Amino acid sequence: MSTWKNTWSLMKFRKGYVIGTIITSIGWLLSRFAVSFGIQEIIDILVGETPFLALDMRTLFIIVPFIYVSTFILGSISDIVLWLFYISGEVLIRRNLMRGLLQKPGAQAIPTTTGESISRFRGDVTHAVNLAHRISIRLGFVVYAVITLSYMFYISWKATALIFIPFLMILAIGLLERKRINELRKVRRKATAE
Repeated sequence: MSTWKNTWSLMKFRKGYVIGTIITSIGWLLSRFAVSFGIQEIIDILVGETPFLALDMRTLFIIVPFIYVSTFILGSISDIVLWLFYISGEVLIRRNLMRGLLQKPGAQAIPTTTGESISRFRGDVTHAVNLAHRISIRLGFVVYAVITLSYMFYISWKATALIFIPFLMILAIGLLERKRINELRKVRRKATAE
């Protein structure tokens, strides 16, 4: 089974964990942004500028600590969901691998080398579960990026554009070097299997 099919089947089988990861990551990232935004509102009031929201100082001093505690709670819940997803996903994949090995007759079940079989049970399982988790958590990062970018453009579109020029250069270099990185990864996997 290919990595993508394996990852997709794990995500379909563990829908609750995937949905929990998406929700907790969005909540955790947005609450972190809300704390920063609340502190900025307090500073704007203190220096005499017009705040973005029409809240007074007393309301902000009540809301910001509550949001900060909520950030900690959402981060803790996100960690619990993450580890439950990892543990259950690794156990599920290892069990299915062992079941597949035991159902095949004789030498067909055993990989070509000992290193390859250890790699499948140790590394490949972890990477498949990690990929499934990373895919599910990206939605939270996308929502967070859209909100923070829109706020950055609201503050200063020139400064935001100046920040993104080096970012886009790094992204272009990474995309251009992807083929070389994949070749090096294949060589490393081959060396590990021997």
